[in-house]
Amino acid sequence: MAEPLSSYLLERIKELDEFGDDEDLSREQYQEARQFVEAMTRELLESRLALTDRLAVRSMEATVAGNREMVSDMFDDHYTRFLVKSVPKYVRRTLRFAPLVVKNIPSSEVRLYLREAGRNYVFGHWPSSIALARTALETSLRDCIQSAGVTPDRELRVLIDAAGKLNLLDGQHQELAGKIQRNGNAIIHASPKNQPKEQVSFDTLVALRGVLLYLYRNAGA
Repeated sequence: MAEPLSSYLLERIKELDEFGDDEDLSREQYQEARQFVEAMTRELLESRLALTDRLAVRSMEATVAGNREMVSDMFDDHYTRFLVKSVPKYVRRTLRFAPLVVKNIPSSEVRLYLREAGRNYVFGHWPSSIALARTALETSLRDCIQSAGVTPDRELRVLIDAAGKLNLLDGQHQELAGKIQRNGNAIIHASPKNQPKEQVSFDTLVALRGVLLYLYRNAGA
């Protein structure tokens, strides 16, 4: 069996890091320069994505001011290395799921939220995945309840109860819906040091997929 492309690329990156491609620098000088550039790149990236109190960023920005191409190359190098190293994790997480085949296709909004919840899980963004899973559940229940001729409530807990009374969900799937709601509510109040782990995100997605399969296999039956 052929070597995975990500493994091949990772080996090439390791070779580049080990020996470098600048004949004017020794191996030690090259590796030292790379460490400096990587540290600088992380600081510049972080200052663009979040608030920072690192005043040294101002000096870094002054250093690279007027050289947008160099900054672009630094970010490209950083993202490429990160993504290539992460590909095996992305593959492993994707393989944890089976295809979702339903009798009735839900609205574009439900499909968007489900897709983005799955992508965020694959890429390791656990809170975002859980929040989107909760939104997908809420949107799907509101759509199905409205299709049943009942005006849907704004509260998710009430929507879950209404879905049970309308026989859109049985007891088991109401429990799954409640789990998604609780996990979604929990991330709102979670501290930065107490964020959800991968398994919580995965369990939330499994529950969501179970509810959606039940809703849209049964819808219109």
